[in-house]
Amino acid sequence: MLDDLDKVDWNAVEHAYGPAGNIPALIRSAAGNDAVASKKAWDELWYYLFHQGTRFTASVAAIPFLLEIVGHPRTLRRRDGIMLLVHLAIGYPESALGSEGYTEAFIAQQTSEWIASTPEATEVAQCELHCYRAVSRGVPIFVSRLNARSSPIRTRAAFACAWFFDHASMSVPAIRKQVARETNDASRASMLLALSYLNAITEADVGDALAAQHPPLLRRAAAVALARHDETTTDAAAAVLAEDYRARSRPTPGWFPWQGLDRYADDCAVARNPSLPPRSGA
Repeated sequence: MLDDLDKVDWNAVEHAYGPAGNIPALIRSAAGNDAVASKKAWDELWYYLFHQGTRFTASVAAIPFLLEIVGHPRTLRRRDGIMLLVHLAIGYPESALGSEGYTEAFIAQQTSEWIASTPEATEVAQCELHCYRAVSRGVPIFVSRLNARSSPIRTRAAFACAWFFDHASMSVPAIRKQVARETNDASRASMLLALSYLNAITEADVGDALAAQHPPLLRRAAAVALARHDETTTDAAAAVLAEDYRARSRPTPGWFPWQGLDRYADDCAVARNPSLPPRSGA
């Protein structure tokens, strides 16, 4: 693993604080067997490669190696790697929940518009596009993790697949197969949302996930998954969203990758139930 790491001239690319000569050591530590050192390395990789949402030339250079780590079955803290890769690809996901779907063409258009309006941001904008392209090559790895033994990894693998519509022909059948047999509520919730963001959700996929016996997180995710699209929304989904809205359910748990889902669910609730009163202070 990481055989080509030293073939990169890391001092010729930059992270948030200059030349990236320290990145190879951090990548090796992230891939290592020392749990404490691995966690510290992942934290530092976030700090250098995704600093306050900005991506850098070193971010682009690091992505193939981060994918290699995530794809290795014995890597510790693969969940951290998946989440970093998603952020490198699309930025802060909570700001993307209202999007219709992420494709390379969509990212390229955003990049062109940003450069046209702010020429001084050209390098940063191009880094974002290159990061998206680089992470997209890892979709087969994310798909392979959908049936991992660890439910947190399955949850995050589905989340990662959601942002690469160009690869839906590969990811949708795998997600659909896994969601049909998924027993973990958080993983099932993530998979239903992923199918929705890949424009593939059906009532059959949701099954009984809207039923009252299920926890609020799964019901909310299932309702949002259906209600995002005019052609798939149902009265049952709208009712669950209205119930969730009125109950002021707890915020999305911090460990669940779909951060901001509670606020986006409120938006969907109001869109599908226009008579709902506005939030106080909204």
